[in-house]
Amino acid sequence: CAGAEYAYHAEIVSAPENMCVKVPLNVDLQEAAFAALGAIAIHGVRNAEVSFGETVAVLGLGLLGLITVQVLKAAGCRVIGVDIDERKVNLARELGADYAFNLKSLGSRIVDEILNITNEIGVDAVIITAATKSNEPVNLAGRIARDRAKVVIVGDVGTKFDRETYYRKELQLVVSRSYGPGRYDPIYE
Repeated sequence: CAGAEYAYHAEIVSAPENMCVKVPLNVDLQEAAFAALGAIAIHGVRNAEVSFGETVAVLGLGLLGLITVQVLKAAGCRVIGVDIDERKVNLARELGADYAFNLKSLGSRIVDEILNITNEIGVDAVIITAATKSNEPVNLAGRIARDRAKVVIVGDVGTKFDRETYYRKELQLVVSRSYGPGRYDPIYE
């Protein structure tokens, strides 16, 4: 089951039927426990409206970011991961990221690295799965995005962005709401 109001860590919970799904017999319960997080990652990818062959940057390689990397790879995208933790950067590579960078060690050179990978065009979309009060993820997204790209915020980040960058490139900024259609709809839930 899913939903902050329903999915508690308890032996018994009461959840509406639309917030539950049967676990197939061939799926381990420990794997099934990631269904809601997987749905959040998938909804972020859907909001980015990316397609096969496009290049997508994932900023923040925690659990949601790493799942997002895998979803994007399964969808046929070229993926660039960025995080401040070298262990997460290495794990992103192991899980299929085409490129993964440590922002802490690269600093502002990260923009040049990503632009170099994309032949100076920029990425087709950026999905932000980081968690920080800083505005840096949304501003970095603007600097590495191509003209008219989409920036999707899945994580909880600062949203005071550099208007000039977003304006000049006519970027779309989307805040992804949890795990998609039906969520927060009281009739559905």
